[in-house]
Amino acid sequence: PSYTVDTLTELREELGPLQPVYLLLGADAFLGLPGWHEWRRLFDLAHIVVAERAGIPLQHALPEDLQREIATRLAADVEGNPGAAGTVRIVEMTPLAISARAIRQALATQKSVRYLLPDAVLDYLQQQQLYKT
Repeated sequence: PSYTVDTLTELREELGPLQPVYLLLGADAFLGLPGWHEWRRLFDLAHIVVAERAGIPLQHALPEDLQREIATRLAADVEGNPGAAGTVRIVEMTPLAISARAIRQALATQKSVRYLLPDAVLDYLQQQQLYKT
């Protein structure tokens, strides 16, 4: 298994304790954060940027554990220099009702994902034969 917390730990070791690191998550992934391996440690390793997506009512759907964890971490509530990690920023994205899960499913069933991924990413996925069933 590969865990985000392990990847961020290695990245933090490479960059040092002062370099800001940002983890960008879609709202759907953010809502599932309490199910991630050692999820609370993520806030010690990076700032979390949440991209709101079409159809994901973020503010009304936050699990209680996650609400408590981010209560003092929202970027608007953090004074001055936020440091290298620990804040949460929610950004609005142009609504596009598509998710990484939907892209993986489309790839697995040989459906086109053209215009949903950069050409270089699509080329890599095809070359490596990723997400094929």
